[in-house]
Amino acid sequence: MWKYRCRVKTTEDYIKSVGIYNDSHIELKEDPIYIPHTDKAKRVDEELLTFIEQQAMKAKSHERLLGSSEVIESVFGKLKNLEQDQVKSG
Repeated sequence: MWKYRCRVKTTEDYIKSVGIYNDSHIELKEDPIYIPHTDKAKRVDEELLTFIEQQAMKAKSHERLLGSSEVIESVFGKLKNLEQDQVKSG
């Protein structure tokens, strides 16, 4: 079970930090840290990489798509804090 989580967690961390771009699925596939050994792990691996590839095709050349909403949520949180400060000052 931990091997599936390892690939999923590795992919999640990678996409969060660098986003999704044209070759992101290729770089993930060539990751030497994780090699699936069981049939189930190979299916999970293949489905995950296929999903990333489909998303990567949406990116234009030299474009990176956000891989997580955490950045957007952080910006909205900071905006709300600024709005509260402005309301207090009148």
